[in-house]
Amino acid sequence: PLGEEMLFGCGERFDGVEQSGHRHQFWNCDAGYHGDSEFYELWKSYKNIPLIHSSKGFSLFYSSFYPANSDLGYTEKDLWSWDFWGPTLDIYVWTGSVRKTLAQYTDLTGKPFLPPKWAFRYMSGGGNGFWYGPDWGKGNNPENYLKVLREVLDGYEKMGTPNVAAIYGEGWIAYNDEAYKMLKLYGTRMLNWNPPDYPIEVMRENLPGVTDNELPRIKRADDPSGDAGNYIDFHNPNVKQMLINKYRRYFELGLRGGMLDFAEMVPDYALYCNGMTGREMHNFNPYWYGKLYGEAAKEMVGDDYLYFCRGGCAGSQRWCANFSGDQAAKFYGLRQQLSSALTLGLCGFSAWGGDLAGYESKPEPEVFCRGMQFSAFQPLMRAHGTRTRCPWDFGETAVGIYKKYYYLRENLVNKLYSSAVMSSMTGLPMMQAMVLAFPEQKEIASVDSQYLFCDDMLVAPVFEEKAEFKEVYFPYGSWYDLWTGEKTTGGKSRKVPVTITDIPVYLRSGTVMPVILSEDDLRLSSPFSCENSAEALLITVPEQKRCVKVYSDKETETDYIIEPISEKRFSVISGRAMFPKILLVYADVSEIYADGELCSFKIKKPECNISSVDISGCVCKKIEIVFK
Repeated sequence: PLGEEMLFGCGERFDGVEQSGHRHQFWNCDAGYHGDSEFYELWKSYKNIPLIHSSKGFSLFYSSFYPANSDLGYTEKDLWSWDFWGPTLDIYVWTGSVRKTLAQYTDLTGKPFLPPKWAFRYMSGGGNGFWYGPDWGKGNNPENYLKVLREVLDGYEKMGTPNVAAIYGEGWIAYNDEAYKMLKLYGTRMLNWNPPDYPIEVMRENLPGVTDNELPRIKRADDPSGDAGNYIDFHNPNVKQMLINKYRRYFELGLRGGMLDFAEMVPDYALYCNGMTGREMHNFNPYWYGKLYGEAAKEMVGDDYLYFCRGGCAGSQRWCANFSGDQAAKFYGLRQQLSSALTLGLCGFSAWGGDLAGYESKPEPEVFCRGMQFSAFQPLMRAHGTRTRCPWDFGETAVGIYKKYYYLRENLVNKLYSSAVMSSMTGLPMMQAMVLAFPEQKEIASVDSQYLFCDDMLVAPVFEEKAEFKEVYFPYGSWYDLWTGEKTTGGKSRKVPVTITDIPVYLRSGTVMPVILSEDDLRLSSPFSCENSAEALLITVPEQKRCVKVYSDKETETDYIIEPISEKRFSVISGRAMFPKILLVYADVSEIYADGELCSFKIKKPECNISSVDISGCVCKKIEIVFK
């Protein structure tokens, strides 16, 4: 009976991870959940993928891009049904845990896109409503765009965080030379808004010498001589050159990608140059949208670009990153974002980031603070919205929280990038639902209020107003509080006290994580710059032998083997002859041995149960740590 079986997957869903008893419309659309959607059924999506995982140990993939309806026990409790509006489909079946079957699914459809390393740092910006500033509703005022940009850059500099990786500039600001000059002073990249349609005049301008019949315009199935609006036919061989001609100048100025919006707008009466209709291509369009924009960028700047798309389909994870669309700037909007990330992850998507604190309108200060914390533990940390997301617009508490999580993000950038490289190889996402991270622990499979981030961090974002406690479900094993080092034994749930300044984050036992710290105090979230930073390894006490791979780039891998020796002693073996300068150990360290020799390294006793050890100049393959 279906009641004894849990079902997961189905692409991006906004109503929780488990899909038993739900129905879905498999026609990519603007879900429209940015308004009052707290009590909607939430059965629509921008990214529909007919992949489903069963708790009984198998996964099914219906390889079809035709629209469909699915009913997973919604109408009749013990009956699944799928209704595809097309003549053919292939069915793939894999058996085993969801970790195994997801790897096989991505072997078939493609591994996740790997963004450049800078993309894992904090990114700011906003939509047109943000750039209009006080002129919102009075039309486009280009001069005000530049004024807002100056205020944004000055504001981050005054807070001591001027190194914003990129600014998302929607509209006019992304095409202004003065804006690029301003960003260049800070080493900040520009990201722009991109549509799936261009007026015919724009196509003509960027494809000189190409006849109108050869322009990449989607035709009508009922009248092949007529256009189906201004939609780009991404199968047309002239598309890539058109995009290069249109954007080359801006890439030379500092543009590095941006948003790919409205991928789900192709009508069913469309006719592509390959003979496929809109009904066949509508859900498939995000694949080609991301592929062609990405190929054009790659020809101009190699791998140094980031595109993130609102739409998605099976296989589109290969070509670009994604975002969750337009959720309300409310707590329920943040819950929808979390659901989006975890369900997409179950379908092979990894490089993802929601609009910080939601999209529509200006959030309340508490929502902004919780959104900032949640965003710090997403693959892409990107501010966006119709109104300001600048920390100084939300009060002193918000500024303090922003600084703390901005620098935590800077601490973690090496870990984030390493995890992204691993994800691009394995197909397992950076944000993993409990059913994916711990498939053997059936009792937490449907828990969707927390996730495993980058293999080592158990994150439980807080989306409740004035919350004083957060229930956290701890998988088996030992877990260490990121902030205090306090140890918790897993296999149970616990109500964890929370304040507005933090969310619960725990490190699994046997963590070996590359981080960057301030040399001044060697603590997470402390301000630092390139001049006073130190590379370090964050380490937690292992319960059993574990091999950890760390990637500094796609080709450079270091293996660390961490294992217990006795109750108060463990070892870390490096695949390279040099450890980083600092060890940040989640224990009260008393002695350090390097290749068997007791060493007089400087051990800084912790305020909490966290020790820092300076091993500068130590050349060894094995470190043994003794703790109290």
